[in-house]
Amino acid sequence: MTTTMRAYVMTRYGGPAAAELREVPVPEPKAGELRIRVHAAGLNPVDFKIREGKLRVIRRYPLPIVMGNELAGVVEACGPGAKQFAPGDRVFARVDKDALGAFAEYACVPESLVAKMPARLDFTAAAAVPLAGLTALQALRDELHAGPGSACSSPAGPAGSARSRCSWPSGSARPWRPRPLRAARRWSAASAPT
Repeated sequence: MTTTMRAYVMTRYGGPAAAELREVPVPEPKAGELRIRVHAAGLNPVDFKIREGKLRVIRRYPLPIVMGNELAGVVEACGPGAKQFAPGDRVFARVDKDALGAFAEYACVPESLVAKMPARLDFTAAAAVPLAGLTALQALRDELHAGPGSACSSPAGPAGSARSRCSWPSGSARPWRPRPLRAARRWSAASAPT
């Protein structure tokens, strides 16, 4: 195995010139982590917001750092104690938001943040799911308190479309109204682009 890889590295906060393609060491998985050979990575608005420093109030990343929040690939190695996956498994993940690292040829991700890819998805489609899917799940479960059999209308866009699909887990066709409706309006307003 090679000891270096290509990665998109943020060296400072700022515009596009604040990040560059570099050769960096291939990461070694720590306890409970998987090293994944990245086949595709999702690009999201949060990625450029991180690069521009718009999230520094919430999270200040140590620089330089490999960018990227979601990926799909194949498990290459398992760190000590990682037992849910094996080398060769096709997986997708929302990487640790404190570590980032999806915009690289390899990424180490805590096993708890990884899931097996559905067989019907290719790597490119799978890499687009974790962040939008997690956003949709959190909106349904945590903000709207939706459960199995719930259905609701939702706006378009990556998270909105995912919420529509996620809201039919038991096949129930009965309409569901958010409780409280104010939470749905507040969530939609907060997620609207500015």
